[in-house]
Amino acid sequence: MLGGYLGSVATGDVLIDAVARVRHAAPDANFLLDPVMGDESKGLYVDPGLVDFYRTVCHRADILAPNAFELGLLTGCEISGAKDAATAAIRLLKGRTHTVLVTSVPGDEPSSIVTMAASMDRVLGITTPRLPIDPKGAGDLFMALVAAQLLRGADMWSALERGVHTVWALSEQAIGAPERGVDLPLIDHQDVLTAPTRPPGGQSWRMDHADRTIRSGEP
Repeated sequence: MLGGYLGSVATGDVLIDAVARVRHAAPDANFLLDPVMGDESKGLYVDPGLVDFYRTVCHRADILAPNAFELGLLTGCEISGAKDAATAAIRLLKGRTHTVLVTSVPGDEPSSIVTMAASMDRVLGITTPRLPIDPKGAGDLFMALVAAQLLRGADMWSALERGVHTVWALSEQAIGAPERGVDLPLIDHQDVLTAPTRPPGGQSWRMDHADRTIRSGEP
């Protein structure tokens, strides 16, 4: 099950009821929730009541996927970099939630951006160059790609990597579009969906909870 943009608390209540009905029939069904509320550039762009709603229900998700702005709203933490995001994400590992994916985390350099997956034992991250574009649908595509990979039996690292590389490659292709903020060119570049390339200068890293030290390299 995938939960995304709601817009209002009333819609959220319908979603949570649907999740409960599915789990009654299939207790092992996974629920991936993207708590869409806003972002760093636009601020909050949904019903303010959704902030408390998501704080209340987010632990019903098996996988939670906020961006850095939304992570701050859920935890009350200031997110200024990877370590802040990792610390905040770990606080959300409660209830059914075993993984927190975080997107749009500021990198150590202004020219970089981080995507991470926090679980009970460690945090996995990918740092990529920041692109001068804000395409529509990037978060939706990322969640769909991660969900698809997990359904195919991939581990979380492989799913994270596939999602990050694909969204980055498609975003790069959109830079030449007439207007910034356009939709991702999914139709024109379907080859990217099936065989994305690694972003140049991209870095993989991991952080164990025990010492909170970031170490370069894949898990």
